[in-house]
Amino acid sequence: MLFRVFTAVVSALIATVASAGIGEWRVGPSGDSACDFNDIQDAIDATAANDGGLSTINVRVAGSAADHRGNTYSINAADFDNVDTFRIIGGYDSCAASSPSAGAQTVLDADGTGRVFHLVYNASDTDPVRTIELENLEITGGLAPFAGGGVRVEGHSGRHRIQIRNVLVTGNNTQSVGSGGGISIETDQASDSPTAWVTIGQGSIIHNNRADGGGGGLACFNTSGGNNPPVLLFNTAVISNQAVFNGGGLALSGCKGFSVRTAGFDNGIRLNVAGSENESGDGGGIHVANGGELTLEASGNERSAVVFGNSADNGGGLALIDDGSTAELVNTRITTNSANADGGGLLVREADLTMGRVGGVTGFPGDCLPQFDSASRCSVVFGNTAGGDGGGIAVFGPEFGRINRATFDQTLIHGNFSDGGLGSAAYQSVAEVVMEGAAVFENQGSSDLFHVADSGGLFMSWSTIAGNLESDAGGRVFRLEGSFATLDFDGGIVWEPGNDLVSAGASGAEARADCTIGHQAEPDSGFDSTSFYSHVDPGLRDPGAGDLRLNLSSPAVDYCNDAATSAPAFGDMFDNARGIAVDGPIKQPPDAPGGPFDLGVHELQSLELEIFADRFEDS
Repeated sequence: MLFRVFTAVVSALIATVASAGIGEWRVGPSGDSACDFNDIQDAIDATAANDGGLSTINVRVAGSAADHRGNTYSINAADFDNVDTFRIIGGYDSCAASSPSAGAQTVLDADGTGRVFHLVYNASDTDPVRTIELENLEITGGLAPFAGGGVRVEGHSGRHRIQIRNVLVTGNNTQSVGSGGGISIETDQASDSPTAWVTIGQGSIIHNNRADGGGGGLACFNTSGGNNPPVLLFNTAVISNQAVFNGGGLALSGCKGFSVRTAGFDNGIRLNVAGSENESGDGGGIHVANGGELTLEASGNERSAVVFGNSADNGGGLALIDDGSTAELVNTRITTNSANADGGGLLVREADLTMGRVGGVTGFPGDCLPQFDSASRCSVVFGNTAGGDGGGIAVFGPEFGRINRATFDQTLIHGNFSDGGLGSAAYQSVAEVVMEGAAVFENQGSSDLFHVADSGGLFMSWSTIAGNLESDAGGRVFRLEGSFATLDFDGGIVWEPGNDLVSAGASGAEARADCTIGHQAEPDSGFDSTSFYSHVDPGLRDPGAGDLRLNLSSPAVDYCNDAATSAPAFGDMFDNARGIAVDGPIKQPPDAPGGPFDLGVHELQSLELEIFADRFEDS
């Protein structure tokens, strides 16, 4: 028997110890006498034929790309009698090498003969859990007629576990409207197991794959109608993939608990494309549909997750579609994406989105505004472009039924552009958009900054809007187009001189403001009702440069209290505590109720007063 079976003492010298023992195959070039096989499939088949009662099998792979070119591999975990964990580990210089070389990957090139790996386990709910691990590999040259050009995972999501570490998945393709050019993950068997179904991480990269259907980089499908265990991408870059239809980078259909935890530009979801010359595609970076669930969040304390430079017909960065689909974006930057039609950065249609910042930023007074360090953990929609509506954000609801919602907390919305459409910052129709602590500036291209159509509702609080529309351009900050369109604006600042603050295009539209400073006098503002409204220069430091902090003499300081409007739920844009009363004289407008809360995204702190009093004069 060719297995090298280790005793418990020797097993302690390697990474995993199994009570039933560990078996090992060595696979490499034909000229290497230390190899057991020259083809990985032979090691797989030998394990299925006789596993020797072992619970773990390690397949150590050496050799050049030429040694493995043209081969494809199929692992049916149901064929294993006792093996619970089957590992394929590349990066060995030779079959005699005791460990992989640092950073090395063994190239497995199918050379267009089929998909590289097919990992299947059609188990019952009572069958044993089986784990397949791929490590230190480059998976390339895969070509599949349907799903998964590089890797196809299918079977029982609760009994089949896949771990992919330090693997480059590149140059793979699907045909015949097949999805998952790089990787396809599929199940029709529901499971509520909390243990991850598929984990991809440790420097893995999904790059330059193409799908004739959806999910150029990766597609995840759950057709069971129930739950599936989590799918985790941890510090994995998804770069320069293309889907003929939806999801240039990632496509989720019914796939639950899909979590992307990443940080920084290098590990971002970037430069992916959805759609082609002949077909329309949505979600250049990510497409979520049919009740799929996405969480995208920063994995570190100092940098944001990044969705950058993706393109599609709709939803350049992310398209979130269908009732029951959800996305939660935490400390994420949606930047420099483009859509031919609607939603340059984000498209939400009949689904629910939450986006915001969690945890502190580094430094004082903070760095989520662009004049500060852009690497910090922030929530940002920046520099996106739409050929239609919603340069940054487009949110649509259903004609009938439940009203969907998109929520943005402590989010910076700036530098977005609507080229000929409506709503350079955001467009919404028959949906609710809720923003607290939003900093909105330098959004251009449309005469409307925010466009609310049909029965849409926009609810903004403790936000600052300035430096968007050109002075005296005749633009509109808020355009309420539908007869049931509504706007609530509380605890904030709107300063766009020479432009209409609120413009209603239908008689039934309604706009209300509490504790607000605006650039138009209250009778001219377009608000139907106001309380504690002031028409006075808010004293922003440099709105033209995006510095929306308050001057020391700003009339927005200590303007409002929680009896006049609802108190902020979060700190300010700089992670300062809210409700800090200034110890000293303030310039309070006569219409202000007074209180500890400053208007807009910035709460002036006593520490700032001490610093600036020593160095600057009030202007």
